Amino acid sequence: MISIVSKHAKRYWILILVAVFLIMLIAGYAMGFRPGPGLTVVRVGTLVVDGLPAGSTVYADQSPRGTAGKNGSVSTGLVPGAHTVIVDIPNNEPWEKIVSIASNETTTVSPILVPKAPSAEHLNIAASINEAATAIAHAALPSESAPLQMGCATVFVSDNRVVVDAATTTPGCTPPEYLCTEGSCAPTIAYAPLATLRSVIPFPNRTDAVLVTAGEWVYAIALDPRNPRYFAPVHHGTAPSIAPASSTSPSFYMADKGGYYRFDF
Repeated sequence: MISIVSKHAKRYWILILVAVFLIMLIAGYAMGFRPGPGLTVVRVGTLVVDGLPAGSTVYADQSPRGTAGKNGSVSTGLVPGAHTVIVDIPNNEPWEKIVSIASNETTTVSPILVPKAPSAEHLNIAASINEAATAIAHAALPSESAPLQMGCATVFVSDNRVVVDAATTTPGCTPPEYLCTEGSCAPTIAYAPLATLRSVIPFPNRTDAVLVTAGEWVYAIALDPRNPRYFAPVHHGTAPSIAPASSTSPSFYMADKGGYYRFDF
């Protein structure tokens, strides 16, 4: 029996090696190993995109990676490194971001949701108008001495530019990676419009984006300035000014065209 097996093994040794290689390849793939740069082998990390409306499609490096169902989430494996993630969201502006993936770790991101046709309520009750007018009157542009606190970053306006810096007064904070290179962190310009900035406020319920007004427009802008960076129009008016709404809901007030409005995202 041994001699028969040995005889067949000698005859089919190439096929046996190929079979063993394929088994190892399939096992390695199932464990998350992929070809890396050059002749290296790396273990993938996991990208989770959540907070998605059903039907949203996630792309990584221009390749489709899945479509969200009712659970509002898409998960995919990616090799370690920086990846361009784009999400096509029904009835919302497309969202894109550079995402860094680490080997054998899970990175979770949530898109900024800006409706293509935002819901704007024209305020016509005196109490609501007064609340909006007071909020907008007190919404001064953030300065370097009184910046917006945005997670582990601060945001202020200098020379008509929106500047992002690391938050140095928040204990245990790690500055966003786009502010740091080789262990050294420095401020960066997130937005420099030609028109005069009138308002800069946090995007509702986010620490990575702001709403700004410049010229005739209200824009949503990601703080991360790396390309491709997120930049979406919210409203085109005459000379809009905005302020956070006092409610905890994702909304803001706007004064424009002689009236006051409330936008709900």
